[in-house]
Amino acid sequence: MENEENLASGVWKIAKAFFTKNQNYGEEFQKNIQSKKVKIQIKFEMGSFQDNLKKAQDINFPLFVYVHDVSSLKILQTMFQCKTLVNLVNKSFICYAFIGNQETLTQLPTQNIELPSILIYRKNFIEEIDLIKQIKLFPSTKFEELAQEIKQIRCSIQEIITLEKKAKRLVDNPEEINQSQQERFIQKQREMEAKKQQEIQQRQREELLEKQEIEYMMAVQKADNQKKRIQEEKQQQEQLIQQQQEEEEQRQFIKATLLSNLPQEPEENGISIQFRFFDKVVTRKFNLTDKIESIFNFVICQDDSLFLNPGAEIDLIQNFPRLSLFDKKEMQIQEIFNDSTGEQLIILEKE
Repeated sequence: MENEENLASGVWKIAKAFFTKNQNYGEEFQKNIQSKKVKIQIKFEMGSFQDNLKKAQDINFPLFVYVHDVSSLKILQTMFQCKTLVNLVNKSFICYAFIGNQETLTQLPTQNIELPSILIYRKNFIEEIDLIKQIKLFPSTKFEELAQEIKQIRCSIQEIITLEKKAKRLVDNPEEINQSQQERFIQKQREMEAKKQQEIQQRQREELLEKQEIEYMMAVQKADNQKKRIQEEKQQQEQLIQQQQEEEEQRQFIKATLLSNLPQEPEENGISIQFRFFDKVVTRKFNLTDKIESIFNFVICQDDSLFLNPGAEIDLIQNFPRLSLFDKKEMQIQEIFNDSTGEQLIILEKE
């Protein structure tokens, strides 16, 4: 029975893969956008991811993939309004777009894609699919700056293509290239030897002076670099000290403010809470109607010597039953400890 179920599951997966392979997701995207009365500015191709990856490979272009989120039409319209980006991708990429959902995303080799996104792919010379860049789009995305980034990516891809062509040529025609390189090397060596013979007498006269000049310039450069490095290190140290002082002043100001705003400690009734620091126990009473946040504020106001890291974020933990109060700051104490007159909390310093 189990084997039959596994067989049925396998057949279903094969059938689903065959069905989705030839889906024209590009056409579905364009029909959807046109139904919204939006003019498509980028030359998106029809078909599937594999169809367009092959088109891109045939002309040695990268593939520009836009994965659309139907709830983010405004982002797409803003992208269309950026003429720099539109002209760039139309000229230098094969472009493909589809509506992202659970079914359509399976055509990509990339997982965990956030919508909407731009993905740039290419096939390298050993037929592997490379994801060059994945860019998550937001309403705040600056498409002019993004266009410049994509332009740099395109230039880098072209450099890779050039290197791959050279490597492939070496693999395909090693003897021809080696012979050509050897002939060029011999010719170059002869030219260099002839030039060397012509210049040798003049070079001997100038050699000492040139050497002294180089050594002098190197010494000056070394001294300048050392001076600059010392100045930069001093400036960085001063900035770091100033930043630390400002942060410490701000922290102490916050502590003082929190301390002045703590609720009055009740003389009777209320709840008595013991706070266990790493080497000391501090006790204070609170009104049952006080917020849990006031307990946190009391701990923050304590002397720095009670903490391993005074600047660390803290959590308060009830030991038994184990309970974190970090996400309960807006609740009243009586909502957590409704039947209690005394509790013990452990101070946990977060990393």
